[in-house]
Amino acid sequence: MSIRRGFIGAAAGAVVVLGALTAPAQAAPTGDAGIAALSCNVDDPWSDQNTIGYYCTGNGNVQFRAVALCGNGTVQPGSWRYATGQWSYAYCAGKGGLEDGFLQTR
Repeated sequence: MSIRRGFIGAAAGAVVVLGALTAPAQAAPTGDAGIAALSCNVDDPWSDQNTIGYYCTGNGNVQFRAVALCGNGTVQPGSWRYATGQWSYAYCAGKGGLEDGFLQTR
């Protein structure tokens, strides 16, 4: 066997082995499929003059958080939560009050 043919065969074998090591074994839905499985109060978030809150259920593998847009121009993220019936709140107290907010997922 030539050195060139041996190298190509070894490289192909390494790709197969590395591919097997990095492939997930039953990956949970993520991306659009995982997010589509969520049920969140996006159209009716809880809010007051300084706070916005979102609640999500439906996929314990997806995380979400509330993000507040404050009157002084800052963006204040809330804590990441899993979509298992939990709330995430973001706060603008001392930052010009709540102007708007949105839900972020990962």
